[in-house]
Amino acid sequence: MLRRCWISSLVVALAGVQCAWSQDDVPAPKGAAAGKAAPVSRSEQLQGLIQSLETKAGKLIEALPEEPTEEQRVAAQKELDALVEATRSEVFAFAKADPKDRPALTAMEWLSQFPDNPEQSKAMEEWLLEYHVASPRLGGLLQLLEDAELTPGQRKFLEAIGEKNPFPQMKGAALLTLARSLVKQSDASELKDAARNPLRDQARQIFQRLQKEFAEVESPEGSFGELAEDEIYILENLSIGSKAPEVTATELTGKPVKLSSTLGKVVVLDVWATWCGPCKEMIPHERELVKRLQGKPFALVGLSADDDRQTVTEFIAEEPMPWTHWWTGPEGEALQTLRVQFFPTVYILDAKGVIRFKNLRDEELDKAVDALLKELEAAK
Repeated sequence: MLRRCWISSLVVALAGVQCAWSQDDVPAPKGAAAGKAAPVSRSEQLQGLIQSLETKAGKLIEALPEEPTEEQRVAAQKELDALVEATRSEVFAFAKADPKDRPALTAMEWLSQFPDNPEQSKAMEEWLLEYHVASPRLGGLLQLLEDAELTPGQRKFLEAIGEKNPFPQMKGAALLTLARSLVKQSDASELKDAARNPLRDQARQIFQRLQKEFAEVESPEGSFGELAEDEIYILENLSIGSKAPEVTATELTGKPVKLSSTLGKVVVLDVWATWCGPCKEMIPHERELVKRLQGKPFALVGLSADDDRQTVTEFIAEEPMPWTHWWTGPEGEALQTLRVQFFPTVYILDAKGVIRFKNLRDEELDKAVDALLKELEAAK
């Protein structure tokens, strides 16, 4: 198991760099003198650094017994961490030697997967802004930034791409990344409206610009016009603080039902499926939550995306889930209404049907529900 986890994480970490070699290759010198090796390109140097890490890590993992002791696991993890840290230092030095060339950009993309070194991050932000705003090969880096909490330097870099990059696809991708990051930042449940609304206004303006200037420009996800339209829907209807859209589904008996029928209660809407491992891991805790809040104005609603209602019925006959169950199916309208991209997707609504929290579980879910129940009681 340990080997499998480590190998998987290494593959993820190295994939972005491995796929970039063909973009970064420098043509081999022509007519090299007989008996003399051709000079090693910058791209090949970087490839060597990363492949060395992969080789050393692989040997370290293979040296472990099939069932390592805790002491062996800790020692191996410490050694692996040291290997990764040493390679990070080497790759950073490589980028620093000539931060304006294309292999340096690839190196910075790889290093961006390890955002825990402020000194390195700040230097790379400066290099990216100075040398790579106009690059046509920023897709991998933009994907990494989309999942990050943007620093002021990263935001400035994205804004610069949106203004100065000559390639419409890169401009659109940077603007989309920036706007999505602003929405994600605005979805922090602890934010007050005074802090949340300006972030959403900025995001909305960027989405509208995408619709106006980049509507027909294609990205791997579709046209930027279509993507912006969908993001505006999410911003207006599925963000924290928004009134949840009406959701229609059926009970397990086939009777139609609407989300608005739960108004007046604190609601946990758990979009799940019987084939979803993480969904099933939540069941014991959800059982405890429902039992603890019995008699309170609270409803846990499981919205199933299974192929048919019978599958759910049979599952809950074997695995007690004493709460409300609805079904929409794998292609159900409810999944599109809620823009479900992963399972489980969890929305926590207050008694007025407003989305107050999203995708919490276990103790964090308990705290959110208790806070909303307390708020409802105080309003009486």
